[in-house]
Amino acid sequence: MNTLYNENDVRKMLKQARENAELYQSTLADILYNETKMGICDQSYISAVERGAKPLPNIQLLCAWARVTKDFELLEIISYRWNLSPVAMPPIRREFNSRFSNTLLNMQEQIQEAAADIHILERAYNNHLPGGAFEADTDFVRAVGSLVDLIPAVHSVLYAASRDLGYDIQEVQELWTKQQRVSNRLQTKPQGEVVS
Repeated sequence: MNTLYNENDVRKMLKQARENAELYQSTLADILYNETKMGICDQSYISAVERGAKPLPNIQLLCAWARVTKDFELLEIISYRWNLSPVAMPPIRREFNSRFSNTLLNMQEQIQEAAADIHILERAYNNHLPGGAFEADTDFVRAVGSLVDLIPAVHSVLYAASRDLGYDIQEVQELWTKQQRVSNRLQTKPQGEVVS
């Protein structure tokens, strides 16, 4: 578990997400119950979680809370804190991704930096001896960092598009999934060992 955010931080963020979504505790409890079918979810439970009188909910309920309140950064924090993905990272502060035009400028800069660093990764791969130990030098680490910077940049563009333009991120996700499924690029079933 990552420790950048402690339990009290998460509780405050849960409460802030609910308040920012302008939901009463009872309303959020009803929505979460309908989303998760978890019987423990009522107004008193929401209140107890926010106050620290009950343990934090399980991951399913935490993620539903973030989705229902449309707090994208909270969802990233949950993913990062509980190591739900090897590429989960703390989110960029909301004030940096509230304006769509600013996020596009940032994305353009990140893409240019990453594109300029691709040759460093190619050179390292081409110089690597098969079966030998790989040692990442400082240029390689910096180049990988440029690629990693694209992840929060993409998230920021999507979040800002949602907040600034009313763009439906879920719709984008569904369309992308459909397109990738048609082109047979999705891992839909367990697969055997990849042979290179």
